[in-house]
Amino acid sequence: MYYFFLHYTESPYGYNPVDAITYYNYASALKDIPSLSGAVAYLQSQDAEISDYGFPLLLRLVFRYTSSDNQARILLILLNSLSFALCSIFTYKLGRFFLQSKEAKVAMLLWGLNSCAIWSNSCGMKESVFITLITAAMYYMYCWFYRKNFKYLILTFAFILSTLFFRHYITLFLLILLFCHPVYKRLSSKLLFLLVAGVWVLATFTSYLISTEYPLLAIIIHKQAENPEGGGGSLFRIIMNSFAGFVGPYPNFLLSNTKEALLYNPYSLLKTLISLFGLYGMFYVIKNGITALYPITFFIFLNIILVIITVFSFDYRFSYTMIPLFFILSVYGYQKLREYKYRKLLSFVYTASMLILILFYNIR
Repeated sequence: MYYFFLHYTESPYGYNPVDAITYYNYASALKDIPSLSGAVAYLQSQDAEISDYGFPLLLRLVFRYTSSDNQARILLILLNSLSFALCSIFTYKLGRFFLQSKEAKVAMLLWGLNSCAIWSNSCGMKESVFITLITAAMYYMYCWFYRKNFKYLILTFAFILSTLFFRHYITLFLLILLFCHPVYKRLSSKLLFLLVAGVWVLATFTSYLISTEYPLLAIIIHKQAENPEGGGGSLFRIIMNSFAGFVGPYPNFLLSNTKEALLYNPYSLLKTLISLFGLYGMFYVIKNGITALYPITFFIFLNIILVIITVFSFDYRFSYTMIPLFFILSVYGYQKLREYKYRKLLSFVYTASMLILILFYNIR
């Protein structure tokens, strides 16, 4: 894919590289700065937030030990691919806390063979490294919960704190799950259902309020998101966005203005169709008080709420960080749905509804 980008699109980053060029420019400047403090000072001078330090500093090491930009990019692709493979292994190991080996491999394959990885690993994006850190943090958190070995707590903190240099809100989510674990696992299922429903309604209302009452803020929020469905502040958009937080992003076949959608549309279609199992898994976990799966379930839920509020449910990148965990929960939900006597009817109604929704979304 890298060589396709290089020779067909005449750019090593392919279509719509988004942040990849920024990372490359940072790395090109940082490679000649000998000290880490000097590199941090440079990023500060460029008004980079602390959440943007991680990947450029990693690229600095890659670029310093290569003799050409092409070598650096190839090494970066290998680094991304290695990180992605490692994340797949962590997905399997984390899944083994709740699933049999065969089912955990299914979750690993759903993540490891998703089409988005082809694009993100090839064009120099940070997702592979970032999501590996998140999945590793969650895995070692579970090791600490189950085995109470102090080394797992240290590793948990190390991976959680590393996410601060990629996206700080993810760091906050993980810390909440770690420190509040003794508390939220004691809450009744009815209270949790009320909290989840209340937060969802509040998030939907907040996204509508931002879009209608604060148009300048809405423009800032929406500036990177594709808006094929029209009406940035319309009630229709907000409703579609709210549901997309749970089942999306919807595949965008007709009105996408970026050609990389051809690569991540298969992922979006798969994610939309199997979200039934993920949603049923969330429902089953809360209804039956399966406290072992609370950290995974609530991490997914917090991510969903964030993309609903910011109206980024239509953009796959903003929910992508939770997907390894979502696939684990989806396989778990699939197992539990098989015990439901109306599973065939529910599956048919859901699939038909999603296909109609996707068609309507694309036509609009």
